Amino acid sequence: IINCIEASADRPFEGGMKVEGQEFLKLLMGDQSKALQYMFFAERQCAKIPGLSARPGPLNRIGIVGAGLMGGGIAMCCAEVGMEVTLLDIDPGNLDRGMSVIKKNYTRSVDRKSKTQAQVDNFLSLISPSTSYDSLSQCDIVVEAVFENINLKKKIFE
Repeated sequence: IINCIEASADRPFEGGMKVEGQEFLKLLMGDQSKALQYMFFAERQCAKIPGLSARPGPLNRIGIVGAGLMGGGIAMCCAEVGMEVTLLDIDPGNLDRGMSVIKKNYTRSVDRKSKTQAQVDNFLSLISPSTSYDSLSQCDIVVEAVFENINLKKKIFE
């Protein structure tokens, strides 16, 4: 780039364009360019699995394990795109706190006029709090969003 800038300042336009073309060719044929091209095509090839005919199903219903800050935020994002949300926390107190935070966030949005009360009511109607893992049985996908404690995470996945 510096060579190109210098050439644009110390020679006629045509000479500057010639330097720019030469510098571009160096970059085009360089190792970084080859690596980026490899990455581009490798990413696309990864999506093509020989013999795989299954296609992803729709994601209309999500389960979220953990009603803390992260779980609540995920629940709100999913509800706002129209997904039915089951927000699970086995501790009723945590579940109540999580739903309370979600409602406070939505109240703040209505107060700031970034959302209408009708929108918020719709979003909240899509979020179902639960303390039972059985409530996740109809979910298309389940996301774990519990407190960062490895023993707790292992217990959930057992």
